[in-house]
Amino acid sequence: MATGRTLYLVDGHAIVFRAYYAFIRQPLVNSRGEETSAVFGFLNTLLSLVSSEQPDYLAVVFDTAAPTFRHKKYDQYKANRDEMPEALAEQLPVIYESLRAMNVPQFSMEGFEADDLIATLSRGLQSEVEVKVVSGDKDLLQLINDRIHVIRPGRTQVVEVEIDAGTLVETMGLRPDQIVDYLALMGDSSDNIPGVRGVGKKTALKLLKEHNSLDELYQNLEAVGSPTLRSKLEAGREDAYLSKELVTLDDAVPICVDLAGVKHGDMRTDAFRAILEDLEFDRLARKVFRGAPPDDGGDPPPPAQADSGDPPPMAPAGDDSRYQLVDSPQRLAGLARFLESVDEFAVDVETSALDPMRAVLAGISIAAEPGAAYYVPVASVIGDTGLELMPAENAPGLPLELVRGSLGPVFAREKPAKIGQNIKYDAIVLERAGLPLGGVAFDTMIASYCLDPGRRSHGLDALALELCGHEMIPFTSLFETRIREKDIRKVPLERVCGYACEDADFTLRLKHEFAPMLESSQVRSLFYDVEMPLSEVLMRMETTGVRVDVAFLDKLSRRYTKKIGEIEEKIYGLVEEHFNINSTQQLRRILFDKLGLKPARKTKTGFSTDVDVLKVLASEHEVPRLLLDYRQLVKLKNTYVDAIPKLVHPETGRVHTSYNQAVASTGRLSSSDPNLQNIPIRTAQGREIRKAFVSSQPGWVLLDADYSQIELRILAHLSGDDELIVAFRDGADVHRRTAAKIMGIDPDEVSDEMRSRAKTVNFGIVYGMGARGLAQSLGIDTAEAKQFIDDYFGSYPGVKRFIDDTIEQARRDGVVSTMLDRVRALPDINS
Repeated sequence: MATGRTLYLVDGHAIVFRAYYAFIRQPLVNSRGEETSAVFGFLNTLLSLVSSEQPDYLAVVFDTAAPTFRHKKYDQYKANRDEMPEALAEQLPVIYESLRAMNVPQFSMEGFEADDLIATLSRGLQSEVEVKVVSGDKDLLQLINDRIHVIRPGRTQVVEVEIDAGTLVETMGLRPDQIVDYLALMGDSSDNIPGVRGVGKKTALKLLKEHNSLDELYQNLEAVGSPTLRSKLEAGREDAYLSKELVTLDDAVPICVDLAGVKHGDMRTDAFRAILEDLEFDRLARKVFRGAPPDDGGDPPPPAQADSGDPPPMAPAGDDSRYQLVDSPQRLAGLARFLESVDEFAVDVETSALDPMRAVLAGISIAAEPGAAYYVPVASVIGDTGLELMPAENAPGLPLELVRGSLGPVFAREKPAKIGQNIKYDAIVLERAGLPLGGVAFDTMIASYCLDPGRRSHGLDALALELCGHEMIPFTSLFETRIREKDIRKVPLERVCGYACEDADFTLRLKHEFAPMLESSQVRSLFYDVEMPLSEVLMRMETTGVRVDVAFLDKLSRRYTKKIGEIEEKIYGLVEEHFNINSTQQLRRILFDKLGLKPARKTKTGFSTDVDVLKVLASEHEVPRLLLDYRQLVKLKNTYVDAIPKLVHPETGRVHTSYNQAVASTGRLSSSDPNLQNIPIRTAQGREIRKAFVSSQPGWVLLDADYSQIELRILAHLSGDDELIVAFRDGADVHRRTAAKIMGIDPDEVSDEMRSRAKTVNFGIVYGMGARGLAQSLGIDTAEAKQFIDDYFGSYPGVKRFIDDTIEQARRDGVVSTMLDRVRALPDINS
């Protein structure tokens, strides 16, 4: 937070443009169909700045559409800039009106840019206050001195860095007085400032380090060692000095402003409240007007204070957060009563492990309003198996039975609504502890995934940083560096409280960020009607698990070990020596030097011996074929036969995989610990492993149900291809009919091999397989495969049209969507 008297000058258009383009892929739209992205982003940034920096004086400065003295000096100035998007231009008047309602001064003047006004205000008022210029514009770096600093806003936090003279030297290697000369030499393509042709950032920096300034450089041009560079500088002398004029800020704009005119006051006016309500910015309204009159009674009282004469201890927290430790039966009862009165709350658990089926509940954090959260520590034993939930005699925290009795009823009810980050995990842990969670309504991880499946991370830390500008407390910071076993139950409760409460608090804040985004997006129904109900189903599947016949796998492991040994001996006999089969280097020597086989592909470290190479070589020699069998058996033994028994839960006798809902950007589920989706089915060995998964009761059976050709049915619906639709309506064998159409024969004449090829064509082409890939799959040459594809599209012209139209639409819009409106961004499709 700034200290002393400080004036913050905000480069308005810079913040507006950043806000607009931050939402460019998924613009915010209110119920009237009006785009509000730029207004929301701008106001959110400004309010966050005020909250974090507490300025004494504040003003926002804007450009105007009128030409400036720079346009008159150089008619190409900014000539390459596109027109402002209409959707953005329509939001500017709303921003201006909002600032007026907030009592925030705003300045602009025709004939001058915002940067010139900022220079005039900064230098004119620096003797009375410290000045912080909020902008990412590098031109403004020339203003830096002891009294004027530049704040560069970040993507995920309001103040990414504050740049003073020292920071400038460290980061750019330049003094503030060299910025103008630096820009004059290298030019600026965004503003169409020419600079010296052929001189870029590195060269400009090097020249100024050697010659100090533009004037000194041209006064000592003969000292430039490179004849080529010297020639460029000589040819570009006029452009360099023109560029210097263009980038030098005018600090004598005829504007008269004193400190009284920019004093920061109360922004919480009725007019501003009305604007936020009209824009449907409910979260911002709560952020601004929380606790401010007129109000609906203020914040709920902390529950602990209702039952105890002493105020609850406050945990360390940033911002204006109120984090409280609920460490007595009275406070727990007060919290339970408080939760019964709210509409929703975020819940997060602290545990001893990451596996929810083995983790011990150590505590529960709860947040019912942003900035306030409560941590309920649960006493638990640290045992050998990590499964004990009964409290130890002297364990810190409240007894589990007491927590169940107080929080159990409100947790189990449908109301209040429950919010969580990957709440499936919390629900499993709580249910195992006798605290089943009802009314699960919102998962912030899944919301992030639905809105932007391509986001780098949907984790709480990353989302809090990106959307709230807040860096979360790292889990590792709770422990001393030398401690290897990081069990949160061994950390003092006061330290855990701040960490745990922050998780619940920012989960709730993220819900308030994501909910309006979902309401105005096409993925709303996907989130509420598909993904959230699915989360409940997956939670039940995970807790139920699947029984495994461990004895069967043990026998299979011994059989595999014997078979692997037999293959090894065969290989040694064929090459007449023992070697390390798992050593790539030794295998190269055997295959390519001793056996004389022809290498198929070379890597950085030598000729490849991967599976694809061995498949090619298998037709030439028995050793590569045996190696393929060897590798398959070793992989199956290590990955499944030996690994799965170790994952059987000691309480349930079952394997409990985790179904990952927010990983694949296509919307596909994945399975981990163990991965039950990749157990082979097309090989005899893979089918053998699957026999180990058995029903839980004698006489019961496992039912395997599958849709009939579901992808092709969806393709028929989406493409509207007449031939494909007729085939399904007639109940025909689509693969056999496809083979007949491609071959030009009657369906009755199609052999099983022809049908198998047609099946590969049907599925392969739909998923983008080209002639080369199809040739490899069918074992035919590329020309024949190309003819297959041509014949296929000739038979199903609607499919061809659908594929082409989809690709064209993706190139135009940069996104594609499914029938359920799941969105997939393809930012690189035109790369």
